Amino acid sequence: YYEKPVGKQQEVIDIDITGLPENCDEIRLKRAANVKHIISTEINYDNFLGKCKGDGRIKIRLNDGETTE
Repeated sequence: YYEKPVGKQQEVIDIDITGLPENCDEIRLKRAANVKHIISTEINYDNFLGKCKGDGRIKIRLNDGETTE
């Protein structure tokens, strides 16, 4: 049997990001976030040129003791 943790519940944060460089990919975005649990990342690409358009989105799960900062 597992005990349920007492305290703050897990929180999911959805962040819109702008100002990304043209060579940004999902791996670089995950490393820049520097958190333990990343649910998903999305980067808008120009399909014709194959470059980042400069904006994206990242979903992060915060556990106990982690803050949005």
